[in-house]
Amino acid sequence: MSNPPRTGSEPAPQRVVVTYDPRRRQRRRLAYAVSVLLALAVGFWLGDAQLVQQLREHYRLAEHADALQQQLHAVQGQLAAAELGLQVERTAAETLRHAIIDLQEQVEGLQQEINFYQGLMAPDARQRGLGVRSLEFVPTDNPRVYDYVLVLQQLAGPHTTIQGRAQFAIAGSQAGRPATLDWAGLALPEGPAGQAFRFRYFQKLEGRITLPAGFLPESVLVTARSSGNNAREVEQKFAWRLREGN
Repeated sequence: MSNPPRTGSEPAPQRVVVTYDPRRRQRRRLAYAVSVLLALAVGFWLGDAQLVQQLREHYRLAEHADALQQQLHAVQGQLAAAELGLQVERTAAETLRHAIIDLQEQVEGLQQEINFYQGLMAPDARQRGLGVRSLEFVPTDNPRVYDYVLVLQQLAGPHTTIQGRAQFAIAGSQAGRPATLDWAGLALPEGPAGQAFRFRYFQKLEGRITLPAGFLPESVLVTARSSGNNAREVEQKFAWRLREGN
């Protein structure tokens, strides 16, 4: 089929010749694949780097925590040692305090013994005749009942036999008010006149009293009266005292 004739006013068509090259197309595909692989590698490397960084941070924190734990154990050990040392010091101080108290009591007891025998034997003592040495009360199973031990002595000689009667009155409080129990009020079996004594050097008088319910003793006034040619009355006030160890 022949082409129609062209008029002089229409331009002639231009033809473009393209050379087909199959290797160029392969190179493009290869470049695309390489770029994809690079992108994947970069993404994997970045993710792996973050993981490594996180692991490093984890290990660092773990080491720091372990160091802090060791410091805590060390401080706890120091605290325990300090507390133990303080307890030992307190125990030692308490033991020393009790030892001092015991020594003081022993010294006081020895001094009382010395005074007692000095009073018995010293010929130049100013005080002579009847004297009150001590008074102690001993608790019983009944909180209102007490045994008493009253010691009388004859001061510096000449020592002759003296006799008479002794009694005491207990001062204290009851129901918040001052109260005094005299010998008669204690209703002792020795009678209202007091407990009889007879000795040359010293004598221990013993008995038992019962305090009224609610009565709180504070002090005791002892009165001893001797009879005969050298009759004498002496008074001695004592604080309410229970025998040691009771």
